[in-house]
Amino acid sequence: MKIYLSSTYADLKQHRARLAQALRQAHYEVKLMEEYSARDARVEFACTGDVLACDTYVGLFAWRRGYVPAQGNPERLSVTEME
Repeated sequence: MKIYLSSTYADLKQHRARLAQALRQAHYEVKLMEEYSARDARVEFACTGDVLACDTYVGLFAWRRGYVPAQGNPERLSVTEME
């Protein structure tokens, strides 16, 4: 099973790492944005596409909204909200 792990990054970096490690020890395939290689796609499109390619979405949420792309984003959603 492939899991997409989502959250804001700077404030939850350690939590993401611990949860990803635990999920991988349980033999899940975990997709994390910080492990992306260079791509042509803008981050918001890459992330939402990766969410759709996974079986399960796990979101860690705290106090931050995350990056809000200015282009093509009339609702002013953060990338985390788009996911």
